[in-house]
Amino acid sequence: MLVGLAVLAAQEGDAERAVELWALVSRASVVTTSHFYQDLYRQHIAPVVATLLPEKVAVAEERGRGRDMWATLEELRNEWG
Repeated sequence: MLVGLAVLAAQEGDAERAVELWALVSRASVVTTSHFYQDLYRQHIAPVVATLLPEKVAVAEERGRGRDMWATLEELRNEWG
């Protein structure tokens, strides 16, 4: 689900959120080792990452890696739901 929300954020132009969510889901080995997920990254997230300054990417990735997956899902559900 978070992968889809990261892609949605990228499509909506919310680059930092897309990077943050991708960093969160990338903690799971199934994401980092899957060709399917890596293709999604290359098609949807990477082009958005390229629009950000490297410092903003680093901060967003750090934020994402530090987030709790369930708390993030609840937060997004409340925000988008």
